[in-house]
Amino acid sequence: MNLSSLEKKVTNIVSTLNAKASVVIRTNYGTIAINEKEIMPAASVIKIPIMMEAFRQARTEGGDLSAPVTIPQHNKVGGAGVLQFLSQDTFSLYDLVKLMIIVSDNTASNAVIRSVGMEAINRMIEELGCWNTKLRREFMNLKAQGQGFDNTTTAEDMVNLLEQLALHDREMVEILKGQQLTSQLPAYNTYEDLEIANKTGELDGVQHDVGMFVDSYQSVYVAVLLNEVGEAVEAQRAIADIGHQVMQYMKLG
Repeated sequence: MNLSSLEKKVTNIVSTLNAKASVVIRTNYGTIAINEKEIMPAASVIKIPIMMEAFRQARTEGGDLSAPVTIPQHNKVGGAGVLQFLSQDTFSLYDLVKLMIIVSDNTASNAVIRSVGMEAINRMIEELGCWNTKLRREFMNLKAQGQGFDNTTTAEDMVNLLEQLALHDREMVEILKGQQLTSQLPAYNTYEDLEIANKTGELDGVQHDVGMFVDSYQSVYVAVLLNEVGEAVEAQRAIADIGHQVMQYMKLG
């Protein structure tokens, strides 16, 4: 399968969806882009740049990923994650970052935001040229959401962030590879030599998955963002189908 065939197959999958779609697939041989600059609610995919800023501070500003972070009970929030159910309240910043990514823990994510600073996260995002990605509120802050403060991104920005992450810090890639929410882009992966590192995002009417597909020949960066989704299961299946087509492109040529 060549890149043109892959584009036709992905376009066909997207065209059948009852949703707004923004898709970018960046390969060694070109890029497929469908509504790539469409601004979407970011949901949990914005946890990727939060992780990137935590690591940047540790690498360049003397930040300490092993530093203990205490989370008061009143700061534990619902939604995704496990910390809301635990009695333990002190964790290393590094472990909070891992929980934020591999199980999308909202309580851990908010603790990381407070530790590294929302302004610093947004400044790093801007410095990387991802102008449409904004962190405006913590997770599960329904009051701020009701006032119109929402986190946003685009498929183009997410692919750019993933590519920067992969170029500069293998440790973050390893964390992403530990992802436990794998029913979308990685769903059909049966190849022993194909590694997928991904991060999902989900809200009411929103289904996202972004990630990198890596084998011994190339790396392919993928972002599929779906908004105004009519049926969540249909959207999840479509994202899995796109992931499958990317695998076929990489393996069958």
